[in-house]
Amino acid sequence: GAVRCPAEDCNVKHYVTGMCTGYIRFDSGKFHNHCMECDGFGQCVGDVRNDHCWNCGEHYFAGSWGRYGCPTCGDDEQEF
Repeated sequence: GAVRCPAEDCNVKHYVTGMCTGYIRFDSGKFHNHCMECDGFGQCVGDVRNDHCWNCGEHYFAGSWGRYGCPTCGDDEQEF
């Protein structure tokens, strides 16, 4: 979840990201995406538009609403 400013009149929220890579930073949430389909605790994949390919296991840019298929395996239709 997001880290919130404790002051009542403050509406600032940030995500703490990069802990699994050792590059810890605050983020607005736009570039905070963690693939939970990967083994263990998952893997940081950055941009929220990146997705996990169920066919080959690679991460790829799926775009808004997942409109792009995986370029690694060439599959435009993901099996869920």
